[in-house]
Amino acid sequence: MKAKLEALKNLAARARAKQAAAAAALSVAAVQAQAALPAEATAAITALKDDGTDMVAAGWPVLVAITGGLILMGIFKKVLSRAT
Repeated sequence: MKAKLEALKNLAARARAKQAAAAAALSVAAVQAQAALPAEATAAITALKDDGTDMVAAGWPVLVAITGGLILMGIFKKVLSRAT
């Protein structure tokens, strides 16, 4: 029974060692993949991010106008219902 328990412990230790080695290999691969990013791809991603930021900035006035209009319509509706 003790031999089986020791064998299971050794098996678990080897599995943990394999997991650690796999994690290390993946992290090295990720670093290499990031280092190999071409300048054109970096420029395209930066341009896309800038365009997205500009679109969000352009959308805020529209959002404020719609929200303000809905609030004013609600207030107008309350005033009319109390006036009649």
